[in-house]
Amino acid sequence: MKYTVSKHKVHIVDSYKVSRRDFRQVLEGIRSARPGSEVWKRSIGSLCREWACHNAAYRLGFKRSRTKDVDLNHPQGWKARLAYSLLGPLALIIIK
Repeated sequence: MKYTVSKHKVHIVDSYKVSRRDFRQVLEGIRSARPGSEVWKRSIGSLCREWACHNAAYRLGFKRSRTKDVDLNHPQGWKARLAYSLLGPLALIIIK
């Protein structure tokens, strides 16, 4: 799996290929390899919900060139937090 980690962002390439069952394991692996990012101030659940929204958008054919990868950021604006909190659980239902 290819990824990059910066102070405020984790970018996972081709994240749409990862099953929701593996989100937590992948994130914990990245966190242990690259612990210095501010992104880790967010909960793993929050990161998984955001990732699920990207995978759902990809599966539905929405802006595939942008939703094939995921950028997990910190800090997040309140609109993004609200959207991922509301839509994330639904997205987890429709993705593999």
